[in-house]
Order: sequence, then C-alpha cells, then structure tokens
Amino acid sequence: MGFDQNMDFVVIKPSDLLAKLDTIHGKAKTIQSYLWVTEAKRCWEARGLNHQDQTRIAQDEYTNDVRDFSSPDFSSVRPTCTWRCSESKNWER
Repeated sequence: MGFDQNMDFVVIKPSDLLAKLDTIHGKAKTIQSYLWVTEAKRCWEARGLNHQDQTRIAQDEYTNDVRDFSSPDFSSVRPTCTWRCSESKNWER
C-alpha cells in the first residue's frame, strides 16, 4: 500500500458535494475532507474512517454509497467540441 504522486479529478455538482459532505460530517462551518483515489479508479471520502475501513479501501473491498465519490465511466462519451494548440501557441477549435 502506498501513494502515487498522480493528479486525479473529481467531477461533482457543488450541491451534490455539499449534500454528501453534510451527510458524512454534519453541517459544519468548516469541512476537512480526504478524498482518496485508488488504483481501481474508485474515489472515497476517507476522513474519519478507522484503520480497518482504510485498508478495505486500499484493497478495493470497501462499500459505502455516501462516501463513494467515484465518477461513472465516461470513456464512451465523445466531446462535442475539441480544442488543440497550434504551433504558434494560439488555441484553435
């Protein structure tokens, strides 16, 4: 078990994010959140979990709908507009 230095993105509507975090942490004025992304491409809110549940996350054995921030599979979605950078460093559509 270890951590890669990769950058992952979580895409979620702000209202859905707040609803999930309120359910997990209560309606706190300040929220501290630990989102973990696993090698299996699952994303979990891990703050406050015990060691046993953290290990289950790492082993891809954990389940909890409220703490699951995993995105659906977007691999079949095609962009409606693509952008590329020309050699002159101007953005073109």
